[in-house]
Amino acid sequence: MRPKLGRDYIIRQAYEFEGPVIQDLYKDTLIDPLDWAAPLDASWVMAVNPDKPEYYAVLNLVASKPIGRLEMLRVSPTVGKRLKACIVRDIIHYSLLTLKAYGCQAVTGASEQPLVSTFGKVIQRHFKGQPIGEFTGYLARL
Repeated sequence: MRPKLGRDYIIRQAYEFEGPVIQDLYKDTLIDPLDWAAPLDASWVMAVNPDKPEYYAVLNLVASKPIGRLEMLRVSPTVGKRLKACIVRDIIHYSLLTLKAYGCQAVTGASEQPLVSTFGKVIQRHFKGQPIGEFTGYLARL
């Protein structure tokens, strides 16, 4: 049976106290050791199980005009291939609608390396996005 939005997962804004949950999704990465205890702002979107405390994916959106950004897409390694495909598509769609409502005219995106092709395919196929180049991201603690 194909996973279905609303039945198998929901996409929603992260609650301000869910920093440790996001930290857990980024376990064993450079982002994991950051302090996630402080309340989150409204820039995190999550895919979660509607009935039990299971967290499937997270995406950071940066609303800025005229160009918004989707960054830091991370999907739990426990999520199956079919569910993952549906979640990635829907979390991006939700985030693009949010940025459009904010007034963004365009959006750029970045995700972790294993998801780059999936992220790019969703943007290209479903939203007629075009690659603008290849990038390598860096993290520096402030």
